[in-house]
Amino acid sequence: MSETPSARETLAEMGLMKNGAPDMLELGYAFGAGMVVADGRIDPDELYFTAALATELFPGFDSEVFEQRCRDNPAPPTVGQLALLLAEALAEPQRQVIFDFMFSVCQTDGEIAPEELALLRTTARDLRLPFGS
Repeated sequence: MSETPSARETLAEMGLMKNGAPDMLELGYAFGAGMVVADGRIDPDELYFTAALATELFPGFDSEVFEQRCRDNPAPPTVGQLALLLAEALAEPQRQVIFDFMFSVCQTDGEIAPEELALLRTTARDLRLPFGS
């Protein structure tokens, strides 16, 4: 009988670990790409604003690399898949950075749609973070 891989092993297989720890830069790329392509297309405005936010939050984030990754991998790990893994692999402050990034992306168009609010609630729960009513 085979063991289920740990969150860290799964993140390593996804290329999201560096020196035995979650790589926040790579997580920024992966989480951002998961959000940008979640609807099956790459919206230029969403790509631009996600990259701009990520550049502020993740040192070394490169918007051109990010755009290329979104185009090269139209099916990155989903936000839900990543959130469950990150809940086990990251400390709360790091999980909060990831969630704040997602929250900011959801606000880029000036409002948070009901679907986005539902995703935020689910992601906060999966990341084991508090989220308002």
